Amino acid sequence: MDAPRIEALNDRSASALDRMARGWRGPAAAALIAFAAGAPGLFALPPLDRDESRFAQATAQMLETGDLVNIRFQDAPRDKKPVGIHWLQAASTALTSSVERRDIYPYRLPSLFGAMLAAAALAWGAGMTLGAGRGLLAGGLLGVTLLLSTEAFIGKTDAVLCGAVTLSMAALLRLYAQAKGLGQAGRSARTWMRRLGWVWGLVAILALAGPWAVAITVASDGGFWSSAVGGDLAPKLAGGHESHGAPPGLHLLLSPLLLFPASLLLPAALIAGWRARAEPTARFALAWLVPTWLVFEALPTKLPHYPLPTYPAIALLMALAVGVAPSLKPLWVSQRAAELLVQADLDPRNGVTIGPVTVAGYAEPSLVFALGTETELGDGADAAQALAEGRPALVESRQDQAFRDTIAKAGTQAVVAGRVRGFDYSVGREVVLTLWRNPRPPPILPALLAPPVAPSLAVPLITEAGPKAARPTRAAPRPLKGLQD
Repeated sequence: MDAPRIEALNDRSASALDRMARGWRGPAAAALIAFAAGAPGLFALPPLDRDESRFAQATAQMLETGDLVNIRFQDAPRDKKPVGIHWLQAASTALTSSVERRDIYPYRLPSLFGAMLAAAALAWGAGMTLGAGRGLLAGGLLGVTLLLSTEAFIGKTDAVLCGAVTLSMAALLRLYAQAKGLGQAGRSARTWMRRLGWVWGLVAILALAGPWAVAITVASDGGFWSSAVGGDLAPKLAGGHESHGAPPGLHLLLSPLLLFPASLLLPAALIAGWRARAEPTARFALAWLVPTWLVFEALPTKLPHYPLPTYPAIALLMALAVGVAPSLKPLWVSQRAAELLVQADLDPRNGVTIGPVTVAGYAEPSLVFALGTETELGDGADAAQALAEGRPALVESRQDQAFRDTIAKAGTQAVVAGRVRGFDYSVGREVVLTLWRNPRPPPILPALLAPPVAPSLAVPLITEAGPKAARPTRAAPRPLKGLQD
């Protein structure tokens, strides 16, 4: 089998994933992965201290009082976060339960949907630049990270915030990719930015948040903003608020744990991102990740979940790395050698030629397992003898000269049927296996091409020496007419 046919097999596997993830199916599958990762904790854990229970209680009081403007914990104003998460929790509780039952899961459902939205949005955005298959991979990797899958069953803002940020950035990525395709983003950033319609975005934000902002300002006499900004945000910028101070580098130190199991691809993602930094997808992901991460590291107040909005950018780089990183295919030498025999119609188990296959210079057990118990392991001379008998031979490059010398002396014709290049990780060296066949094999009995008979049904051959298993008589080799490669 030649190189184009081998690459075609790999392309078919990649295109199969793209077909499976095409259209809405890729984002839906990514959302399902995030659901599977986060849903178990939805019912398993009681209300958690402190933040989740504060959010849930404030939302419960909104439902009890009917006041959807003021955010309160018992009698004290809770002027820390905007009201959106409380409205989502209130809607979820009203639809799936009741405030009197004091179930925690309705207050967690918006977080679960936020994690699903983040995974689906990333698959949607990355699918345009990396292909549907790797878009699904990006969304799936984000969905299974320890941090996002944990935030998915905690009833507070972070998973919902991640979902909203990822959706907006995924839309921006698609617009950026379209502009790069038209050659506009590279010429003028201002031209590209004008096409975003950002003025309408400001109008939408004002229409969505403006009424509540006015209402809370009037209801609290401006106290909400002084508490939220002066009492909550500013102290986090000035120092380690509420004993949560830490030096720069904490988020980097925690990232392998919080990204797990996707952190296995983290080194490849960083390398691929740097090498492909001139490409639109890598450039966009780095512009999303690096400045934001540096801000979080510079802030004196640090909590592990703060960098969560940057995790989609990391997952995007991981999916990019899968496409540009070296394939593992060169490691599977034995499997590819077995496939080569089938493609070349030289596998004795298919009844197209006699066996066993002789292998010279490569004696890994995986090849014996792939080709069968009768596989003959030897050197170049053994491979030449197999070819003279009409059997296929696999010759590693270090035995090639001995093989050629032997068939030249014996006058055996030999034709290359294909090659497998790879890396033998057991001994740490590159290998090249060449499949040889005899274009004019000696005559063989038709019975020898039939499928092997089960041992219990085998008919013994009676000879003068007594019962013996039937053994074929091999014809003498034909004269050499030259090697054909």
